[in-house]
Amino acid sequence: MIFPYIPKVSASNTPQIVIEILSQSSLLHDRITKFQLYESAAIAEYWLVDPETDSIEVYSLVDGQYQILTRVIDQGEVTSVAMPEIKFMIADIFN
Repeated sequence: MIFPYIPKVSASNTPQIVIEILSQSSLLHDRITKFQLYESAAIAEYWLVDPETDSIEVYSLVDGQYQILTRVIDQGEVTSVAMPEIKFMIADIFN
């Protein structure tokens, strides 16, 4: 299986948030490999958007480790802590 290029992350180009759209072909890669990569790169938030379950999981970096901040399913709003101007209604994404 070939995965998209993952750029090197350094202190000068570290994003505050990464949002991944999950697919069956990359599920384990996104949930394990990228999760660990982004955690070690100190990216403040990692979102996993799952079209199969109409859900979004938001992980936030706490003391160098990701902790699940929220999991929103089917309805409601999800908002970034790192960048509060980023917020979505679940219905707008999956409908």
